[in-house]
Amino acid sequence: MIKLVDVSKVYVGDEYEIRALNHVSLEIKEGEFAAITGESGSGKSTLLNIIGGLDSVTEGEVYIDSKPMTGTNTQRLDELRRTYISFVFQHFALIPEFTVYENIEIPLLADNIRKKERKRRIASVL
Repeated sequence: MIKLVDVSKVYVGDEYEIRALNHVSLEIKEGEFAAITGESGSGKSTLLNIIGGLDSVTEGEVYIDSKPMTGTNTQRLDELRRTYISFVFQHFALIPEFTVYENIEIPLLADNIRKKERKRRIASVL
């Protein structure tokens, strides 16, 4: 189950403020299928990034299987992602907020590879 309650996301820069999501509430129950559609710039990617725990909300609450995503620490987010969330990136996209190291580390974390082994593997591909 995915549940968003009054979720907003605002990106703030020195001279701008962009409201990507404005008080969005939705619930997708287990077994339901949902499609997110809309024009370019309408907030689809922002919504998916928030549901996937890749981005945080400015306001509101996000729940995955009745467990809160908002306000949780990185370890808890990793656990929720590993258990409930998967991404298939259309263009093999990297996460721009992450370093190269962190982008390489993502699938290793999902596979519960120990830190020492992750470091070794990442060093070998870098």
